[in-house]
Amino acid sequence: MNGSAGHTSVVKFFIAMVALSAATVIWAGENKDVGPAKQGSGGPTTEKPGATGPATAPAASQEEIKKLIAQLGDKDFKVREAATKRLIEIGKPALPALRDVVKNNASDSEAVERAKIIIRFAPDSGDIVDGLQGVIRAKDSKVKAGEDIQVEFKLQAVDKAVVVWDGKYSNGYRNHSFEVRMPDGKTAVLRPGEKRAWDKNAPHPVEITKDKPYVLPEWVEGVTFKSLKTLGLDTSKPGKYVITGRYEEVGGVEGNVKIWGGSIATNSITVEVEP
Repeated sequence: MNGSAGHTSVVKFFIAMVALSAATVIWAGENKDVGPAKQGSGGPTTEKPGATGPATAPAASQEEIKKLIAQLGDKDFKVREAATKRLIEIGKPALPALRDVVKNNASDSEAVERAKIIIRFAPDSGDIVDGLQGVIRAKDSKVKAGEDIQVEFKLQAVDKAVVVWDGKYSNGYRNHSFEVRMPDGKTAVLRPGEKRAWDKNAPHPVEITKDKPYVLPEWVEGVTFKSLKTLGLDTSKPGKYVITGRYEEVGGVEGNVKIWGGSIATNSITVEVEP
């Protein structure tokens, strides 16, 4: 269903209200410590509301997910709202199908907008800002006390091509950071040190498409996993370390190409540090 800009804004508002309501219910049933950041907060948020117990949302089959996806574009407003709320409850298992909607359903603007917002509010997914999303993954889900935790940081385009400054030169390596909630409840923000020697090097634009994500590189060619120990993380205390990434850049124009600018928080991952 295509509509005017004003109609689209109203649709986004109502979807967001439904999404926020459903997400609050689900988050209240999850024992998660770190979630997507709030824009303009100066750092990723460290808590989700009411983390008290196990999730209570019923499991979903692929058949149900497929049916709900189709209902995002239904003519009946109540059907669309109910499908939106249920997909948020389902969360992670529905994300691949929702991303397919964003990628392939350009003719149904409301279904696409609903899919984007569901992805944004679903547990375990990162922010989407101007078509860009960040995803992190750990090299190892378990390490021994004192060992390094290594994390790969990938940027992916959700619905259109996005151009970013490359991760090797921008702001002296400082366009990404990690927030780590440690076993004792304390939080550490890890940011690469600024490389003054490279300040005068111009960053290079990199195009990210749906089929070509961009993994933020390290200085050594071919190395993609980032050492959190090098950034100052102490893993001597056994327990769960919950990690969220953040990518921030100042946009601009290079020739006739618009460079993405903004702030996004990634999904959260957990690494177990064993004694």
